[in-house]
Amino acid sequence: MSVSSLARFRAGGSDRPDDSGLYQLKGLLVCDGCDLHLTPLDLVDGGRGYRSACGCRLWPVDAAVVEALARNAVERRDRRQVADVPVNGLRPVFKRLLCQVRVSALEQELTFVWRT
Repeated sequence: MSVSSLARFRAGGSDRPDDSGLYQLKGLLVCDGCDLHLTPLDLVDGGRGYRSACGCRLWPVDAAVVEALARNAVERRDRRQVADVPVNGLRPVFKRLLCQVRVSALEQELTFVWRT
């Protein structure tokens, strides 16, 4: 997240996004430090994020970044799972294949817990 995005977030980003399918990892992201779930967050600049109520993370996780990383992980396991699936239609795929996506201190460092 850029400094300007952070400033806009602190200036009043909404913490009640609608549940219209914009948040593909809703319910799957977990803070690796404390095991609490991250929740969706609409940013003032129109961006999307996930935040933790625990305080382990100072800034929201960029939704586009973690969702792209999750898609790439699914694609590495089985390309057919995401073939022809639009970006905003990945939620059912993620829920079917993943138990959790654990977020460490850096949003690019994710641990995927797969369903067996």
